[in-house]
Parts: sequence; C-alpha cells; structure tokens
Amino acid sequence: MNRKIKPIPTIYNGVKYRSRTEARWALFMEKLGLTFDYEPDGFELPSGRRYLPDFYIHDFKTYLEVKPNSMDIVKEEYSKFEEFAKAHQDIEFWIALGSPSCERGNILVFEKGDEINGVGFFENGWERYLAEDRRDPGVYWLAYTDKPNGYVPLGGALVGGPGEITDHDREPIVYGLIREAYDLVKSHKF
Repeated sequence: MNRKIKPIPTIYNGVKYRSRTEARWALFMEKLGLTFDYEPDGFELPSGRRYLPDFYIHDFKTYLEVKPNSMDIVKEEYSKFEEFAKAHQDIEFWIALGSPSCERGNILVFEKGDEINGVGFFENGWERYLAEDRRDPGVYWLAYTDKPNGYVPLGGALVGGPGEITDHDREPIVYGLIREAYDLVKSHKF
C-alpha cells in the first residue's frame, strides 16, 4: 500500500493510539461518557486475513474503524471491510473518515448488501455524524444532513448512549455536551 498520509502514534490518557485521529475519537467518546475499548478484538476473515477494528463502542454495540479523511485509503482497504461485514452480519460496523465533526458527515455505515459506486458504506448518499437527543441527555443519534450546514441535522437513527431514553418524539440536535465534545476535539492539541 502506497500511502501519502502517515499516522502519528499518539498517547492519550495512558493509551498509545496508532494515530492522532484515533486519539481524537477517544477524547470525543470520553467527553460524551461513552464506554469503549481500543483494539479489543481481532478477527480472522474467511480469506485467512486478520482484521483488528480500532474501537468497540459498548453503548452503541458498534465497531468503529478510524481512517484519515481520504476515500482513497478507504477504497484501498475496502475488500477487508466488506469481508468483515459480510462474515459478521450480526455486528454493527462504522468507518470514520478523519476526526469527529458535525460540520461534515464523516461516519460511514456499512449497510449490508448495499453497493453504491462500488463502496457499500453509503445509505442513500448520506454521511453521518453523532448528534444528541433533543430531550434525553446522554442519548445519541447517528444524524445526517444533505449538505454541510453545521449543527443542523435533518434526521437520523437512535443509536443509544449512557443516558436514559424516555418516551417522546425525539429529534437529533447538536448542542450541550455533544457540541462541547466536538469543540474540544477541534481545539485539543496532542
């Protein structure tokens, strides 16, 4: 693999991450009160290749792979992601392109069986980001927007969190704790 972007190993909170981008995601999840593990499980794929996802987010029951903001790198590694998702259809799997951001969607959800432009991470062309439930603090949504408009989701899917979910018509929004988390990641110097 010939990559122009080289990861910079970064220590954050006593853990050595393979890249600053991974450390930024750890900071973000920590600020939100999410429970997560870094590189918890290795998988042997049907082809015999090994795969080690970057994070497991317990509150969302989701594996998160973190990559630089480069679709070229995602496309280079696509066969591994696809093989993992097909072999483990009971496992939720997301790919993050770059640091946490709500100014542009950068979480790609692997939709089983959905192939658009040869990359099965897109659902209707929407890219996702995390937003907080409008009425339930500590409850998060995977939100979407049709254009970068900063902090204004059009909708999304409830994914969970450490907060208590109440019965009401929810709408995702970026405010309060989640906005603080996005701003912290943006301003933090590693």
